[in-house]
Amino acid sequence: MDAATAEMKAKFLAFLQDEDIRKEVRKLFGVEEKEREIAELKSLVKTQEAQIVDQDKRLNELEQYSRRNCLSYTGIPEESAENPVQLAIDLAKTVGVKLDRTDLDRAHRVGRVGQGQKPRPLLVKYAHWRIQTCVLGGGPTPASNQT
Repeated sequence: MDAATAEMKAKFLAFLQDEDIRKEVRKLFGVEEKEREIAELKSLVKTQEAQIVDQDKRLNELEQYSRRNCLSYTGIPEESAENPVQLAIDLAKTVGVKLDRTDLDRAHRVGRVGQGQKPRPLLVKYAHWRIQTCVLGGGPTPASNQT
């Protein structure tokens, strides 16, 4: 920076030290309005962040609730033409619980089919949490199936 530029810069900075001039420059560029807008936007962002945290918590609770009737079975050998619903019924039979198709909402393998890999988990959603509890605990056959 040459001497003339340095001198001009010094004079300009000294000029800006005057409070009246500073106010006029801020007014000319709309600084107060921009600062007010920034404050409002920061407040809005803070509110929305709190809402996101709350919604994330509620979503997690709903997801947990929706999975309360589910069991995931791992290590069950996989066959190419298997029927996951029948497999779930057979698994329940091994722990002494007699089920039929109406006791299951759905059953399927989770993940991509891969050759030479370990079997994919079998996810079973039972029609009611009591059925899931019977299967999980190896407890008595659900009342709907007792003869």
